[in-house]
Amino acid sequence: MILIVVKHPVRPEYADGWPTLVAPFTDATRAEPGNISFEWSRSVDDHNVYVLVEAFKDSDAGAAHVNSEHFKAAIEIGRASCRERV
Repeated sequence: MILIVVKHPVRPEYADGWPTLVAPFTDATRAEPGNISFEWSRSVDDHNVYVLVEAFKDSDAGAAHVNSEHFKAAIEIGRASCRERV
């Protein structure tokens, strides 16, 4: 199993709408055959930060995820709406 944790420091103007903005990515990832879990949480310390915890069955499932079209689209959403990479 592969477990990944990613912090998304979202620009304030996107913070409240972030779950809706990433919903297509979330839904598509959860539908992947090798996906075990894909869960978003909002930081209690900084409401402009979301934390994504994702789990995949194995390295092949992880590779399929990062090579998917919905992953590529999500990268572009992140570039447009996040403050920085953490």
